[in-house]
Amino acid sequence: LFTKRKGRSSFYFLSEAGMAIMKTGESRSVKRGPPSSWDGTFRMISYEIPESLRHERAALAETLRKAGLGRAAAGLWVSAYDFEDRVQEHLARRVLAGRVDRYLSEYSGDAKEFASRIWKLEERRVALDAFIACYSARRDEFIHRRESASALNDGECFTEYFEELGAFVEAMASVPPVPPELLPSDWPAGKANELFIEYRRLVHAGASDFFDSVYEPFD
Repeated sequence: LFTKRKGRSSFYFLSEAGMAIMKTGESRSVKRGPPSSWDGTFRMISYEIPESLRHERAALAETLRKAGLGRAAAGLWVSAYDFEDRVQEHLARRVLAGRVDRYLSEYSGDAKEFASRIWKLEERRVALDAFIACYSARRDEFIHRRESASALNDGECFTEYFEELGAFVEAMASVPPVPPELLPSDWPAGKANELFIEYRRLVHAGASDFFDSVYEPFD
């Protein structure tokens, strides 16, 4: 963040780095489209990086984790899709030359079990289930209050709008890019997305009215 002053007031703005973080979260949650079709093969990265370069090793592992790769073993990471640009850029670093190998492979065992294990899908499910439980209850409460003449005021709708947005981004951003063919049949990401859209529509009008009542442009 950075600030600008206008009279006695301070206005806060997102820096380029802050905007990049916001766009990353957005692309993994509210603007996350349906999974791409899968060709049935896995892209694998293996590396042997000595202890003297442990910081480089940790940085590479963090890049792979953030890009949604699953860790199959020490120094072995897996993706169902082509690697993102940031992964390609990291692998091209000179210090990693000759230390990293890439493979295209087929899994001969139970691919769904493999995916569940390396992406820890049951752990990822917890956040989605918690979001669904929380906002199913809040949706029902919103509708009940609206029908009983005790509806949320505009300020409360504004708060609800952004609290739900934050909760949804947090729940979805940790969900790895796994093809539908490898997910459990009851995987809750779709239900969470539908609930997010439904509740956002419920509070949107009040949230917008509150914003319009307090917004002051910075000239």
